[in-house]
Amino acid sequence: MVTNRKSVRTLVVDDDASLREVVSQVLTADGHDVTTASSAEQAYTLFREHPFPLVFSDIRMGNMSGIELVQLIKEHSPDAQAIIMTSNATADNAISALRAGAYDYLLKPFEDIELISSVANRAVEKIRLMEDNSVLMDQVGQKNEELKRANAILKERSIHDSLTEVYNPRFFYEFLKLEQRDQSAAGDPHRGFLNRVALRRSRIDEHAAHGSVHYPCRGSTDSIVLNTSAASTAMIARS
Repeated sequence: MVTNRKSVRTLVVDDDASLREVVSQVLTADGHDVTTASSAEQAYTLFREHPFPLVFSDIRMGNMSGIELVQLIKEHSPDAQAIIMTSNATADNAISALRAGAYDYLLKPFEDIELISSVANRAVEKIRLMEDNSVLMDQVGQKNEELKRANAILKERSIHDSLTEVYNPRFFYEFLKLEQRDQSAAGDPHRGFLNRVALRRSRIDEHAAHGSVHYPCRGSTDSIVLNTSAASTAMIARS
């Protein structure tokens, strides 16, 4: 398995065996894991079985052209990078290749085989950048979810004591102020809530006066009993 970040699995497609061999040899020497195909149809079959990050394809081949192959490849794997090779360097061909989703194109015959390595290196760099970006986006998404969960917990703790099930003083009094503003409204929907809170606090104060406080356990009929001193009783009454 290739682990070099500058090397990727590469598919070379050309119906000309000699040119296919030249491109394959250059890319293999650069460290790429190269597979070859003599037609666009064969290439697409191989690609569907195991997508290639990088594809070099001739533009004119039998029934299916290189342009059609690139379109199919991009539909299947949008992040795959395709290099079109052509001996007919017209503006129309170049525009068609780029519109189909090709990353770049090479002219045949090659003036310098180093051009093959150069365009492959640029394409691989783009592939790695896209991979890194995908990883970062996943990490950001994960951190956002963790932050949402943490904020939800902090919000709950800021208004509610998970042990005693009593609302803390700050939230209680802020809520009470709002209730006092609206207490003249008929059928106040919050009256039941305030009565329950007041009853619970009065029970805690009553137990505290006898030297112990019974804290009900959520989801259970049991309770936690704490012995209190005068100081701790005062603290409970204030909380």
